[in-house]
Amino acid sequence: MQHKTWKKNHKWFGLIFSFFLLSFCLSGLVLNHRQLFSTIDVSRSLLPEGYQYHTWEKGVLQGTARYQNEQGESLVLYGLNGMWLTKDKQTDFADFNKGLRQGAENRVIKGVLQMPTQDLFAVTQFDFLRFNTTEKAWIKQPLVVEGEERFTDLTSRGDSLLILTRSHLYIGLPPYTQFKKITFKPATNEDGKVSLFRTIWLLHSGQLFGFIGQLFVDALALVLILLCLTGLCYWFLPKTIKRAKKAGKATKRQVEVFKKNVYWHKKIGAATIVLTLFLAFTGWALRPPLLIVLGMSRVPAIPGTTLCSDNSWKDHLRMLRFDYEAQDWLLSSSEGMYALTDFEAKPVPVPSAPSISVMGITVFKQQRADRWLIGSFSGLYKWNRQTGEVHDYFTDKPVQKRSRMLFDQRSVSGFSEDLVPGQETVIEYNAGSDFAPMPALIRNQPMSLFKLMLEVHTGRIYTFLGKGSFFYITFMGLAILWTLWTGYKLVRKKKKTHKLSTPQK
Repeated sequence: MQHKTWKKNHKWFGLIFSFFLLSFCLSGLVLNHRQLFSTIDVSRSLLPEGYQYHTWEKGVLQGTARYQNEQGESLVLYGLNGMWLTKDKQTDFADFNKGLRQGAENRVIKGVLQMPTQDLFAVTQFDFLRFNTTEKAWIKQPLVVEGEERFTDLTSRGDSLLILTRSHLYIGLPPYTQFKKITFKPATNEDGKVSLFRTIWLLHSGQLFGFIGQLFVDALALVLILLCLTGLCYWFLPKTIKRAKKAGKATKRQVEVFKKNVYWHKKIGAATIVLTLFLAFTGWALRPPLLIVLGMSRVPAIPGTTLCSDNSWKDHLRMLRFDYEAQDWLLSSSEGMYALTDFEAKPVPVPSAPSISVMGITVFKQQRADRWLIGSFSGLYKWNRQTGEVHDYFTDKPVQKRSRMLFDQRSVSGFSEDLVPGQETVIEYNAGSDFAPMPALIRNQPMSLFKLMLEVHTGRIYTFLGKGSFFYITFMGLAILWTLWTGYKLVRKKKKTHKLSTPQK
């Protein structure tokens, strides 16, 4: 390819896609430090229409819990923006978040439960809480977990309170001030390998090598931001200098800035090309077409990384429920569904369970001895565990096992039997539910900066793309890879030309 062609490619790809590269880098910096930015929110009024609340959609309502106190029975509604208390389920909704940390990201509720002792508990993704009836506020409980391990579920059996994190189970008895930590034994099908998709995911964020790895990827993001800014200056400064000369103004200072800008753009770009290409490639690989291959592949954990652990369930646990018919426990994980007779037993895979989206399980309920409801962004299913039969909840037609990488048109984000007497309420992520008009108190809840940056990073924020946003990263990733490569080729070609033109002594 001719030098001029390389130059044109680098120029126009760089100019056109620099905005998107900057958005990748800035959003990635926020995503890499979730808790650091967890108190910062953004008003939904500033976002596209698709991000507004209207009908209990977008995960604002995921479940309900009955709450009995001296005033009678109430209902706690919970989801991605906190908790709401109601007695009149059609009009009366009160804020029930007093005591919770500020920020929508700190109010992502994973479960609410009242024990036989009348104690009311809740878990956010970061905190374990008990409701203080005297102060009428939630009080954070001193449950010590490993590192920044997130809570995923809250359940019970008898007077035992069970709290699930992404890696461990904690069991407490009245008065629920002390908890026993349980690490599940390796499953019977454990092969010692890890998901290739997860390996690439953690490589892209740097988390594969812990906090130091994250800081290293942050540095690469800053390098890419610098390349974007110096690249834009490379093309626009000459125009500014030219206008200044025509106006008879001095341009010496501007020319010096331009030369330094060009020098550092080329120097930094060439020195970091392998690393920046690697960062761009690993991000691109997390979407189709490589996503499908990565999702089905398992590889040995890279020695010395965060994937190497004595706990084979590290970061895999999602929900836990007791099967009162089979008298065993069902464990939903990122690796599939497992059964175990007790917490000392090895979990056994349950191949007949319905497919669950990679986004995780959202409905996990035993309605009667022979019927479980299993829901996720792959749909809602009625599962007869005894026979292995699975039926679609909406059509009642039998279904076959489906890929976890695909999304159903009816992405189910929640379920309740308490909102409408005698009826089951299914809450869909996009359509929500029409069980009651949504009050302004809840409709005007903000979006966390972390969630917004996730939408930016994945391209879903560009709602005008419609379903095309699913391929946003695929297209943008290739464009950015080409921009970086053409820039490197220009620098390399110039060096070769310089060497050839230099007279030999």
